[in-house]
Amino acid sequence: HVLPAAPRDALEGALGRGGGDAAAAGERSDRVVLVKNLPGGGAVTAEDLGTLFDGAEEILLPPSRTVALVRFLHAADAKKAFRRLAYRRFKHVPLYLEWPPEAAVC
Repeated sequence: HVLPAAPRDALEGALGRGGGDAAAAGERSDRVVLVKNLPGGGAVTAEDLGTLFDGAEEILLPPSRTVALVRFLHAADAKKAFRRLAYRRFKHVPLYLEWPPEAAVC
């Protein structure tokens, strides 16, 4: 899915764009992976990420296509994907993965 601008802005606000303490974000999700550092220029599609994150229930990709949220049905699948793909090169850039705050993805 490609997110329209309004939900993208809400997502970026909930993820703490503009600073803030990571501890203040509260509990982290165990079923959603925040994917950062995607190559710019619209080179990434949800299908591309679907092949990387096998077993993902949902992939949310904002219009900027530089970050994405990947939701898994089971926490074990998310953990396995996180370990397998963290810092892996994807289209010439390393993927930076993070467990987003639960409040941002509920």
